Amino acid sequence: MFRLKIALAAAVVLLIVTLGVFFTVTERVKRANDENVKAALERASTMYAYVSRAEASDFTRLAEDLATRSKEGKVADAFDAAIADDPAQPAPERERRTLERRKRAFVAVQVRNAELQAAARKADLLLVIDGAGKVVCRDVDQNEMFGDDAKSKFAAVGKALGGQAVKDIWNWQGRMLRVAVAPVRIENKVVGALAVGFVVTATEAQQKKREILGFDLAFFLEGKVHASSFAGPDGKEDPNRVNVLAAQIFDGGKFAQQAIDRQKATEIFPVAFTGERTVAIAAPMTGNSDNKKAGVVIVASLDRQQPGAGGMILALGIIAILVAIFSITITARNFIKPLDLLERGVADVINGNLEYTFPPLAGDLEGLANALNVMVCRLTGRPEPSEEGEDDDAPKDAAARWRGDPLFVEELGQAEVAQAQSGADAELQKLVNEPELVYLQRTFKEYLAARQKLGQAIDNLTLESFTGKLRQNEASLKDKYKCKAVRFRVVVKGTQVTLKPVPVY
Repeated sequence: MFRLKIALAAAVVLLIVTLGVFFTVTERVKRANDENVKAALERASTMYAYVSRAEASDFTRLAEDLATRSKEGKVADAFDAAIADDPAQPAPERERRTLERRKRAFVAVQVRNAELQAAARKADLLLVIDGAGKVVCRDVDQNEMFGDDAKSKFAAVGKALGGQAVKDIWNWQGRMLRVAVAPVRIENKVVGALAVGFVVTATEAQQKKREILGFDLAFFLEGKVHASSFAGPDGKEDPNRVNVLAAQIFDGGKFAQQAIDRQKATEIFPVAFTGERTVAIAAPMTGNSDNKKAGVVIVASLDRQQPGAGGMILALGIIAILVAIFSITITARNFIKPLDLLERGVADVINGNLEYTFPPLAGDLEGLANALNVMVCRLTGRPEPSEEGEDDDAPKDAAARWRGDPLFVEELGQAEVAQAQSGADAELQKLVNEPELVYLQRTFKEYLAARQKLGQAIDNLTLESFTGKLRQNEASLKDKYKCKAVRFRVVVKGTQVTLKPVPVY
């Protein structure tokens, strides 16, 4: 049992070592992973700056293309000299020209938006602006915004009327609008401008996360997060995460203001999303011509990016423990159980079972079991086991036959036992006090003489075998008479030599 405890203790130690390695490696991997995620976050911020500039360039080219398309309903038709405003004309003519100009502009924006819709890019805003910066027409309603001074509201309009196509961010009716404004030319002369706008949406943010950055992101403008890639269980934008991020970047560390004021990315900072270790970086949105208050926050989860090294270590540790348990089982079956069997057999012999025979064992313990059987046989006078086995029909010599026969031992009556317990018998005291070697030799000689007198064979009888039989009987009689030792007297009764036990108390 002790050996099993040692083996089980080894398995426990292996488990403790596995857990120690798991926590150590996991912590190191966690720290290394955190550093890798933060480095990737900084690279994503830099990458987004390049992407934003490239998008601005593509967007301005789109506006220029829409402004110069010569198919039906081109924008330049609204600036035909035949319908230009002329103060010299009477009021009815001036009104007719204005209505015609607005009609042609409305047709142009409707045709352009239809083309964009066919390409799955329908605009949220299309404005035709005259050379003075006043709105001629809007796409959804030709009467809406008519005559508004767009040039004074948005600096990008003035640059477009100056001949430069630009991209900018507008806060349009409470929404964040990406706008490109391109000049409208007739014979290389700028006569107006076309503004194309798209609302920044959560869908766009999710697309950028999927296709470009691999991280969540949120767009902010003038103290408000307008769109993010945070998706809830229903796939729609998660307002709770948006609110947590907004509080962090506007009120807490004011990271949005830092990015706008410095016009560069901030340091990486933690974001307190519930149950998740998250970091973020805020940066200005590049590619805008005038509005420098727009920015982006890129967010990364430290937990979701962790590799599975810890799980692999646990798996290997569990496999090692299972192998250890399997080895313990095999060891118990092949070594510990046979050793326990030998131990119980030795205990039986010690407790007086001198007829016990150790069973044959397989493997390395076979020789030990056989040696123990030989030892017991030699001590008790029983026939020794033969490795080859004995033939029951084979002749036996006298010594072998005698070793196989039991000694005849008398039974004591209650009176004899009581007399022995009292110690009143002088001969008993003399027998008890006799040295053991002298006692054994004398008893053996008396036994031989008694047998010889009766004509019984004494050939090959030895003191060793006789002593073994005495020991065997003594062990059983000690338990029977509850005494500390037993000695014997040789007695002849008729034609039989017997031994009379003398209990010693």
